[in-house]
Amino acid sequence: MAVAPENMEAFDAICKRERAPYAVVGVATEERELKLEDSHFDNTPIDMPMDILLAKRRRCTVMPKH
Repeated sequence: MAVAPENMEAFDAICKRERAPYAVVGVATEERELKLEDSHFDNTPIDMPMDILLAKRRRCTVMPKH
């Protein structure tokens, strides 16, 4: 789920009211990359362009044999 920074206060209030824990695990940027930086291990286990993740898959056409 993505929540705009200006809506975080309202989102937090809703989560508290509903007793629904949440965690902020990242931020969206203008760069089209998915990057996971692990501060515990001081590394970047995921660093890939979003185009790879969201690329349109080729459709496979199956032709029945008669």
